[in-house]
Amino acid sequence: MDKNKVYLYNLLSSALLQIREDAHESKNKKVFWISSLLHNLPKQLLNEDADYEAILNKMISNAEHDRMDKWLKNELSIIDEESGHKG
Repeated sequence: MDKNKVYLYNLLSSALLQIREDAHESKNKKVFWISSLLHNLPKQLLNEDADYEAILNKMISNAEHDRMDKWLKNELSIIDEESGHKG
């Protein structure tokens, strides 16, 4: 696996963890929950056998559990609009 790819994915994961920690300390609930939802994503995507549909479905399930489903659905809708895709 490309060493630079590993660096970049791990750097992103680490940054999201730090953002989550700072958001917790400053009591910024929205940023805390967003970073909490996303911090494992880079390492999941780094796996060469990653099942993107399963990863997304797990993220949706986690978002519902953490009451972030409205935020996630909105973000996915924006991505669909910008990319010309529909769900």
